[in-house]
Amino acid sequence: MLEATILFLALMMLTFVVYYFNDGDILSPALLACFAFLVSSIAAIYDCYAWDTGINLATVFVILFGLVCFVVPATFFSRRMCGIDTGRREGVAINVPAACTFVVLIFGIVAAIMYVRSILSVANVVDGDWSATMQGYRRQVSYGNSDDIALPTYVNYSFKLLMAFAYAYLFVFVNNLVVGRKVCLQYLLVPFLYCGTSLAQASRGQIIIFLFAGVVMYWVMMSRRSERNLRVPFSTVVWIVVVLIVGLALFTMTGALVGRTTVKTPLDSLACYVGGSIIGLDMFLSNPGAATSPSNIIGAETFRGIYAFLSGALGVSRWNYSFQLEYRVINGINIGNLYTAFRYYIHDFGFAGMAILTIAQGIFFGAFYRMLIEKKELKGATYFASLLTIYSYLSIAVVYLPLADYLFHQYLNPTTVLTLLMCVFAIFVLYESEKVSRLGLR
Repeated sequence: MLEATILFLALMMLTFVVYYFNDGDILSPALLACFAFLVSSIAAIYDCYAWDTGINLATVFVILFGLVCFVVPATFFSRRMCGIDTGRREGVAINVPAACTFVVLIFGIVAAIMYVRSILSVANVVDGDWSATMQGYRRQVSYGNSDDIALPTYVNYSFKLLMAFAYAYLFVFVNNLVVGRKVCLQYLLVPFLYCGTSLAQASRGQIIIFLFAGVVMYWVMMSRRSERNLRVPFSTVVWIVVVLIVGLALFTMTGALVGRTTVKTPLDSLACYVGGSIIGLDMFLSNPGAATSPSNIIGAETFRGIYAFLSGALGVSRWNYSFQLEYRVINGINIGNLYTAFRYYIHDFGFAGMAILTIAQGIFFGAFYRMLIEKKELKGATYFASLLTIYSYLSIAVVYLPLADYLFHQYLNPTTVLTLLMCVFAIFVLYESEKVSRLGLR
């Protein structure tokens, strides 16, 4: 537990330095990564105590090294620089016609019904409640035949289009909240439908990503309207902490809805999910040979999505592989199979590869964030809305760095590209429907 405490103290100092160099911008990519690792280290301390275990100093240095490789370029590329126009960027309220929302909602209901029916078919649970059904679906996805768990193509595309419209309506809702100080609840109907339907995936992850995207959208829009970086007053920090605690508690208590059952207490489950990855990384570093991923394919863990695409495109069967990161057990306790994002890079490319990939992420997110905050003109409202939606969707990868690799392992594939293009299409439809409505009223 001593080493975990040392990690926490070192992360505290690093976070303080990063906070200073990012001018207190708490959602800048560098500071966001520091906060995420700080929370994970607190949970890891509790895990070490509860599981009567610990981590090695080598793991402490690996995490600090990897985080520094991310925050340095992220800070450099996201800071507001002297000589750049940082005046207020005023926005315009968006009024989506009720008819358009009605049509999208009807489509969403149909897509949701088809999606849930397909999920139930894959789960193949005749008798049992919803939790048992979700457990069945999780088993099929994890260990079933790939042909048996594949959903019909039209169902998959319909659900992704529903998701795209949910993100588009989320942008409209946040935009009107920031620009016009109006709470337009009708724009949350499609997002609520999407979030409810996504529970059928036996995962709460998509809801977390969606809610976080809304926070990022709000923060970026508010920052663009401010002449300097937003600073969070202490009273707001208190409310943020309260909301996070309530949100994490709800996250734990809703496990049964997605088929996650456990004998652990809610606190133990939460600490295991948030901090177990640090202990998992320590166990991996102690015994890298226990990895179950293919060892004869370069980048097998990091670029899984790319290999799956190339396998179909080029007909190379050995690239169409499936694997789960190995589950770890400590003193009879299953701590899961999360290892931080660094495990993927170390396994595939060693420590030098870890440095290169984390630096690349820092540059990507830092530059993207700075462009959204500072650039005065972004080729029109639709262009800005599309870029902000894309960034908001991808930025969860920064928060998940202490848990797993999202940018390369999860998002670097044609499916994500298609999803983001659908989001751009959905935003275009909403903007064009407003233009048509305005022309019709003249």
